[in-house]
Amino acid sequence: MMGSGKTQAMYAEIRNNPDKSYMVVTPYLKTIQDAKAQALSLHEPEYKGGTKMDSLKYLLSHGYNIGCTHSLFLDVDSEVWYLIRDGGYTLFIDEALDVVKPINDLIDNIGYQVKSGTANFLINQGIIEVDEFCRVTWCGKPTNDDYEYKYLEPLIKTGNVLCVKGQLFLWMFPPQVFEAFNNVYILSYLFAGSVFDAYLKIHGLDYTLGGVAGRYGTADGFHFAEYVDDSERRKELSAAINIYEGVANRIGDKRCNLSATWYDKAQPSDTVAVLPFTLSIAVPML
Repeated sequence: MMGSGKTQAMYAEIRNNPDKSYMVVTPYLKTIQDAKAQALSLHEPEYKGGTKMDSLKYLLSHGYNIGCTHSLFLDVDSEVWYLIRDGGYTLFIDEALDVVKPINDLIDNIGYQVKSGTANFLINQGIIEVDEFCRVTWCGKPTNDDYEYKYLEPLIKTGNVLCVKGQLFLWMFPPQVFEAFNNVYILSYLFAGSVFDAYLKIHGLDYTLGGVAGRYGTADGFHFAEYVDDSERRKELSAAINIYEGVANRIGDKRCNLSATWYDKAQPSDTVAVLPFTLSIAVPML
């Protein structure tokens, strides 16, 4: 459940095991900054005469605790795999990764996009083969450096591209990367039935559901614990929630109204105008 202390439990796990190496992968850089504010020694890959991937490899080779974004993590290559394995790292994934993407999301050249008929053409020309599990193998040979499918070839040769019903190319994150870690924690809620959940099952990557125990404001804080099925509790909370639909919602009809930018630029008269609508909804519900 959101706000249950997952992130705080991660902080405690890292803080209490200084002899271990950790990698924290998060959608937002702010999460890494928050971790540093908790006196955790996390190093971010930086541009220092090379790419962020070069920096990540340097940090891994020296055994540093690392914090990086989902985007950078999804670009890892075989060299990173070996560094992770040899470093004995534990992985924390903050929120589910986009482990399956349309192939066009990975092509850097915005002028080239895979079309609906591309897959069938490549199959008929013998350039690619698709097995019974929809996995694509590259069989063709380029005739020159500028041939049309040069953007597809390196992606397909990674072995992580699927072709569904002869039309749709999909890319999947290589599951071997997860196997390189000593332990993997996925900090997410409502995980069952997600794309990430299906991905793990397809690749035979077994997992155990876990939970978090503890309370805010206590000396012990939060820690990871056994999974407790809270579905009944969530049903009780759901029954107590009322979603209002009425004229008071018109305060947000205009584009960007009530957004952070709107509040930053709002005049006192604008914010005062919101108050009656808020009270008219909140007070009766109390």
